Amino acid sequence: MKRVLLRYELLQLTIGDTEYVLLPKLVPVQLEILVNRLSKTGFHMTEGATLTARRPGQVIHVSPAGLCWSNRDPTDAVAPAIPDLLAVQKRPARGGAVLREYFQAKRAGRSPSLRFHLRVESGPLWTRLRRADACGLAPDEHSVVQTALAAGTGQCTMLTDFPVEGSRVRVLGRKQYYVSSLACSEAASTLRVAGRKEARNSYLPEDGCVSLGSMRNISHRQWIDVLKGLGGWCFWDPF
Repeated sequence: MKRVLLRYELLQLTIGDTEYVLLPKLVPVQLEILVNRLSKTGFHMTEGATLTARRPGQVIHVSPAGLCWSNRDPTDAVAPAIPDLLAVQKRPARGGAVLREYFQAKRAGRSPSLRFHLRVESGPLWTRLRRADACGLAPDEHSVVQTALAAGTGQCTMLTDFPVEGSRVRVLGRKQYYVSSLACSEAASTLRVAGRKEARNSYLPEDGCVSLGSMRNISHRQWIDVLKGLGGWCFWDPF
């Protein structure tokens, strides 16, 4: 069966007074492309764990994890470089290392606990996104989280915009949500992704952690297929 690859699409979010652009997970050569592009357009560059580009009135930050943010709309500065970013050859990496970029699993007895590493869909920005009825879960993150949740059995706790039996109301801003216990399969099928909204949507908890009743084994080969399917959203090529 032919693998369907995710295609990169430029997704923007405005959260408070900060503009965000979801980028692919970047390899070093792509970071150099961005350094060259921003330098040529009048930015002073500082390279470190995160790239920082400064010029009068604007500061742009770029994380290799796949996130760009700025005090002003950064698309005019960053978007012209995207075709060059997408033309880069992927860099080989061990599948386990790539998977750890997305989540880590721990077990308490037979019950696994998954901590997902997300660009903006957890931590301090989570509440602001929910208040704005927005979602920042990038398509590659969505694919990995959905695969992990679908492998779970039993129930897991999610935030939903629809009630189920036993739900507890949680109001964020002017939006009403529910803390709900869902079957893992339902959590996977209703998980919202950035740029889209369905009739029924679920969201990961604020800390990005989900406990499952149990989890069927997903083989290394199956995870490699999922990671290779991330297409233009991840430039690490797992083996």
